[in-house]
Amino acid sequence: MIVFLPSEKTLIHFKLDKQLSDRFMIPNSFWDSVSQEASGFFRCQESRNVDDTLEVHTTIFRVLIKQPNVGPSSCKNNGILYTWHNFTFLTSWLPSNKLIVLCFDLPSPFQNTLTASLINPSTRLEMRDPYSIHVLLLWEITKLFDFALWALRDLVRDLEKNRTSKEDPQPDYNRMHELARHAIHTSEMLETTLETLMAIIREHELFFNNNTTLPKSIRTISKQTMRDLQFQNTILKSLHLRSKALEDRLRNEINLAFNIVAQYDSRISVRLSKAMQMDSFSMRTIAVLGLLFLPGTFICAIFSTSFFNFSPGNSIEPQRWMVSDKFWIYWVVTIPLTLVIMLLWFIYQPLYRNQKWDRR
Repeated sequence: MIVFLPSEKTLIHFKLDKQLSDRFMIPNSFWDSVSQEASGFFRCQESRNVDDTLEVHTTIFRVLIKQPNVGPSSCKNNGILYTWHNFTFLTSWLPSNKLIVLCFDLPSPFQNTLTASLINPSTRLEMRDPYSIHVLLLWEITKLFDFALWALRDLVRDLEKNRTSKEDPQPDYNRMHELARHAIHTSEMLETTLETLMAIIREHELFFNNNTTLPKSIRTISKQTMRDLQFQNTILKSLHLRSKALEDRLRNEINLAFNIVAQYDSRISVRLSKAMQMDSFSMRTIAVLGLLFLPGTFICAIFSTSFFNFSPGNSIEPQRWMVSDKFWIYWVVTIPLTLVIMLLWFIYQPLYRNQKWDRR
């Protein structure tokens, strides 16, 4: 019998957790926030009669999956839309080959898929093995992991096919790091699920080693269940490696984007350097021309002042060149003014440098 229940928080809200715990030997730690927020776990518990015969075998396990939503609406504000799927199951098996499965807060599509698998005539569900149902549940979860990885792979592939231009690079670093974050989460969930599966495999082996009184036919069935669990272990490991490969591909794209931008900046720096060299050549040319004409300009400026007077000669008077006896005024004004300007320049330079460093 399989029962679909609401979320654990809803059950706690309506105070149904106590009844479920008493009926199915659910530990109080299951309802704590630590367990509710865990990305995965597995727990097993048995109840035995006074003669040490098995009365009920109970298991609880949880798997968490992050599902990216791929499509036209999958990107919003450089973010990837996604959904967290929480799969929590409790199995209660009786030696009379009766099995009860409690499913907590399963998405409706998964409920339909699981129900269809259970009623499918080709589904091999052996009620004499308490872990046969785990094979079915974990296989449906594995298919969801595969779907989530392919959705993430499509997003990574789209990023690889639309790399930024080398001529005008404008990489979307936010989207790259957002994808990397989802890939890291997926790898974490897969690794946690692998640990959960290994715990199930160990407990399955321990169950049949401890219950030696079980019929030989059941022990034969358990071998096939073990093979199925080992097969799922290899599948999940391959999915985990694919997830790690997606992380590496994203890391490669991020490094490539950084290198493209660095090369572009380097080319711009080379162009600026060449432009500065051209400007430097022009400035040197202007400086040389200034040095060439400066002495003559200075002499012309002095002789053009009113301190000098040249009178051309005529038939009556010869030409005359006169210098004013007040020519000393020019030097009295020019020399102190020049010294003051130079002094102010020397004082201002250290102050300007200090202000510049303070702003930095």
